[in-house]
Amino acid sequence: MSTLTSIPRELRDHILGYVIQTNTNDAPDINQTFEDLVQDRKVFTNPSLNSWCTTVLYQPETTIANTTSILFTNRQLRNETLENIKRLNANVCELDVIILDEILPLVTWTHVPIFATSYDKVNVTYRISGVYDDQKEVGWIEEGTRVDGPYTKYGLYKRFRGGNGAGPAIGWQLYSILERFIKAGPTGEGSDKHAHSHITVKTIDINVQTPPGVDPSLFRHARSGGYSDRDDSVLDPKHLATFITQNISCLLRSEDHEWFRYGSVLFEHVDHVVIKCDGNLISELDVAECLSDAAGFREHHLSQEALAVYKETTWKARKQRGLKVLED
Repeated sequence: MSTLTSIPRELRDHILGYVIQTNTNDAPDINQTFEDLVQDRKVFTNPSLNSWCTTVLYQPETTIANTTSILFTNRQLRNETLENIKRLNANVCELDVIILDEILPLVTWTHVPIFATSYDKVNVTYRISGVYDDQKEVGWIEEGTRVDGPYTKYGLYKRFRGGNGAGPAIGWQLYSILERFIKAGPTGEGSDKHAHSHITVKTIDINVQTPPGVDPSLFRHARSGGYSDRDDSVLDPKHLATFITQNISCLLRSEDHEWFRYGSVLFEHVDHVVIKCDGNLISELDVAECLSDAAGFREHHLSQEALAVYKETTWKARKQRGLKVLED
């Protein structure tokens, strides 16, 4: 009986290529109800994150890379699989993020060819599902009896409305997705609170999609932020794309030392960030150039000496991790 290693190499490469490029998971149907979409999902707790809000729903099952079993079969198949990933330029992950009712990001890794500490690219697709309904928050009836709504279990600090001087929660929720990926990779969760895998990626390509079947006249700013004057409005994908662009720009180009500190997750692990809406380019940021341009900060909470030390340390780390380095 023929085995995978006994068939011709050309045929074996074809089979390995199919395995490498097959989707890991299907992206969820955005036309489901709120309850159906959140069912069987959970908020990960490890490793710990610096984000002010980590209310993001992940699939409870650990993501399994396409080639995991093949890589552990024998040395020959391992080497050939790695060769095919390189040949096919397939060291690329696909991530689907649903913004549900403007309050909850739902994360699904739809393609992970291999578990690695370095990826060429991560394509992130943002899709919009549902509309915000304040009637689904905490309610009250006679005699002060509290009635929990579908949104209640996710806390008060969520959605596009700011709080406690920290800005809109959704910005931190999206930041936590990036931070969790850098620390834990596509698996998302580990047993160690302090784990940090230092995953690197050459390009993070973000694309916000317009939800199909929605009357364009209904697109407005986020209702959950109190910005829409219509009860039937839908989150405008262009607004979401602009919101993401502004947040990434603040991480990389802000004169505020706090934003710079949170931006370190990009400075130390990423080369480029691209943001699109329906495939149309909105912004492209070169992380190394942003690090090189970083200068004085308001209120002088980060001295020039401390900044110089950080840059020197980070350039060394970037070089060791195979990332772009500029002469300072």
